[in-house]
Parts: sequence; C-alpha cells; structure tokens
Amino acid sequence: MYRKKLYCLFLIACPISTAYSADVLLSINGTISLNTCSVTTGSKDKYVNLRTWGAKQFSSIGIKTLSVPFTIDLKNCNGSVSGVSGVNVTFSGAPTLENTAAFSLNGTSTARNIGILILDRNKNIIEPNIKSVIYDLKSDQSNFSLVFYGQYISTSTPVTPGSANSDITFSITYN
Repeated sequence: MYRKKLYCLFLIACPISTAYSADVLLSINGTISLNTCSVTTGSKDKYVNLRTWGAKQFSSIGIKTLSVPFTIDLKNCNGSVSGVSGVNVTFSGAPTLENTAAFSLNGTSTARNIGILILDRNKNIIEPNIKSVIYDLKSDQSNFSLVFYGQYISTSTPVTPGSANSDITFSITYN
C-alpha cells in the first residue's frame, strides 16, 4: 500500500503535457573548393620603407610624400580557385584623429602630426578597415603580386621630426 500512495503522489505532482511534432526541413548548402592562395613568407611580415623626409616639407595640412610601391605576393593559387575571380585586401589599423583615411603612427614613433596612407594599384586611397578594389586572379596563373603604395601625409601642423612607423595588418577576402 505504501508503494501505491507514492505512485499516486508522483502522478499528481507531475503535470501532464501533450507534445506535438512538426515536419521541418533544414537545408544546408556549401562548397568545398581547391585550397586558397598562400601569402609568401616575404609578404607575411612586410617592411615598407617610406624613406626619410624633412619635417619642413610638410608646410600645411594634407601635404603628401611621393608614394612608395610595395607588393603582397600570393602563391599556390592552383591556377584558379573554384568560384573565385579576385581578391580584396583590407588593411586594419587605427586611423588618425585628424584624417580618418590615414593610419596613425604606433606608440613608439616620435614624429608628430603625420599619418600613413595606403593606396591601391590605381593610387586611390584605401581607408583603414575598408576593402580595397578587387584584384583579379587569372585562371592560368598560380602566383600573383598585388601592388600597393604607401606615403606619409601631414595631418596637422607643425610636423615634428622623429620616427614615423605604423603597425598595419592586412587580410585577404576572396570574391
């Protein structure tokens, strides 16, 4: 009898609910492609020398130095990556307060009122954290050199002399 009472109490204490089911279709799509390109060793930790310039050359805001070319080199692109016709490059870093198109100098730099511009192959400014134009990947090649330019720009006056370096990271997006 003791067992019956516990059983009855258990049924009373537990609410009874009705469960319903429905047919649900879950569709998941994707593509497995050939391996993407690799960044060459020389491009992974790239050093771009923007040369030495006199502080007096920056007589007003917006004065730019000559642009210095550099490349980001890709290899092993397997001729053509399935469904990919090009790449964008995004340069990430902190913009200057005075000119959001220019990258700010790093904390160890001693120059003041100067920023760094990154330009695409057509010498158009690539703003910090914004994708570049598309660089085409040709299906008959497996190695590519993506051409960019760097230059200093005065963001305020007076420009004070010293080291003028920036830490900029790039990432590649396949299109």
